[in-house]
Amino acid sequence: MTGHLAVDADQVLAEVISGIIQACPRIDPEIDEITMTTDLREDLALSSVDLVTVFARLTTVYETRVNFVDLVVEGRLADTSALTVGSLVEYIVRRLAAAAT
Repeated sequence: MTGHLAVDADQVLAEVISGIIQACPRIDPEIDEITMTTDLREDLALSSVDLVTVFARLTTVYETRVNFVDLVVEGRLADTSALTVGSLVEYIVRRLAAAAT
Protein backbone atom coordinates (compact mmCIF):
# COMPACT_ATOMS: atom_id res chain seq x y z
CA MET A 1 0.00 0.00 0.00
CA THR A 2 1.44 3.37 -1.00
CA GLY A 3 -0.91 5.72 0.88
CA HIS A 4 1.90 6.83 3.17
CA LEU A 5 3.82 8.02 0.11
CA ALA A 6 1.09 10.43 -0.95
CA VAL A 7 2.25 14.01 -1.29
CA ASP A 8 0.27 16.57 0.67
CA ALA A 9 -0.24 19.56 -1.65
CA ASP A 10 -1.41 21.72 1.27
CA GLN A 11 1.84 21.03 3.10
CA VAL A 12 3.84 21.85 -0.04
CA LEU A 13 1.86 25.09 -0.42
CA ALA A 14 2.67 26.02 3.18
CA GLU A 15 6.37 25.27 2.61
CA VAL A 16 6.42 27.32 -0.61
CA ILE A 17 4.76 30.27 1.12
CA SER A 18 7.22 29.97 4.01
CA GLY A 19 10.13 29.84 1.56
CA ILE A 20 8.90 32.97 -0.21
CA ILE A 21 8.48 34.86 3.05
CA GLN A 22 11.90 33.77 4.37
CA ALA A 23 13.64 34.62 1.09
CA CYS A 24 11.91 37.98 0.69
CA PRO A 25 11.42 39.63 4.08
CA ARG A 26 9.76 42.65 2.43
CA ILE A 27 6.74 40.42 1.79
CA ASP A 28 4.29 40.67 4.65
CA PRO A 29 1.87 37.73 4.78
CA GLU A 30 -0.55 39.96 6.71
CA ILE A 31 -0.73 42.32 3.72
CA ASP A 32 0.40 40.26 0.73
CA GLU A 33 -2.10 37.43 0.35
CA ILE A 34 -0.31 34.41 -1.09
CA THR A 35 -2.49 31.76 -2.72
CA MET A 36 -2.15 29.20 -5.50
CA THR A 37 -3.01 31.89 -8.06
CA THR A 38 -0.47 34.42 -6.80
CA ASP A 39 1.93 35.39 -9.57
CA LEU A 40 5.47 35.59 -8.22
CA ARG A 41 6.48 38.42 -10.55
CA GLU A 42 3.27 40.39 -10.95
CA ASP A 43 1.70 40.07 -7.52
CA LEU A 44 4.78 39.78 -5.31
CA ALA A 45 7.25 41.67 -7.56
CA LEU A 46 9.95 39.01 -7.17
CA SER A 47 13.07 39.61 -9.20
CA SER A 48 15.21 36.88 -10.77
CA VAL A 49 17.51 37.10 -7.76
CA ASP A 50 14.51 36.70 -5.45
CA LEU A 51 13.42 33.59 -7.38
CA VAL A 52 16.87 32.07 -7.05
CA THR A 53 16.75 32.77 -3.32
CA VAL A 54 13.30 31.17 -3.04
CA PHE A 55 14.52 28.12 -4.98
CA ALA A 56 17.58 27.89 -2.71
CA ARG A 57 15.38 27.99 0.39
CA LEU A 58 13.11 25.29 -1.02
CA THR A 59 16.14 23.18 -1.94
CA THR A 60 16.99 23.00 1.76
CA VAL A 61 13.51 21.58 2.35
CA TYR A 62 13.33 19.13 -0.54
CA GLU A 63 17.04 18.38 -1.03
CA THR A 64 17.70 16.29 -4.15
CA ARG A 65 14.09 15.17 -4.54
CA VAL A 66 13.23 18.42 -6.35
CA ASN A 67 15.63 20.02 -8.80
CA PHE A 68 14.64 23.63 -9.38
CA VAL A 69 17.27 24.04 -12.08
CA ASP A 70 15.33 21.46 -14.11
CA LEU A 71 12.23 23.58 -13.71
CA VAL A 72 13.89 26.40 -15.63
CA VAL A 73 16.54 24.73 -17.81
CA GLU A 74 14.54 21.84 -19.24
CA GLY A 75 11.83 24.13 -20.52
CA ARG A 76 9.33 23.23 -17.85
CA LEU A 77 9.27 26.93 -17.13
CA ALA A 78 9.90 28.70 -20.43
CA ASP A 79 8.99 32.08 -19.01
CA THR A 80 9.63 32.82 -15.34
CA SER A 81 7.31 35.81 -15.61
CA ALA A 82 4.41 33.34 -15.73
CA LEU A 83 5.35 31.51 -12.54
CA THR A 84 2.59 31.26 -9.99
CA VAL A 85 2.67 29.79 -6.53
CA GLY A 86 0.34 27.08 -7.84
CA SER A 87 2.60 26.11 -10.74
CA LEU A 88 5.53 25.88 -8.34
CA VAL A 89 3.51 23.76 -5.90
CA GLU A 90 2.33 21.47 -8.71
CA TYR A 91 5.91 21.01 -9.94
CA ILE A 92 7.12 20.12 -6.44
CA VAL A 93 4.22 17.70 -5.89
CA ARG A 94 4.99 15.94 -9.21
CA ARG A 95 8.70 15.66 -8.40
CA LEU A 96 8.04 14.37 -4.87
CA ALA A 97 5.58 11.80 -6.19
CA ALA A 98 8.13 10.68 -8.80
CA ALA A 99 10.85 10.45 -6.15
CA ALA A 100 8.59 8.32 -3.94
CA THR A 101 8.09 5.66 -6.59
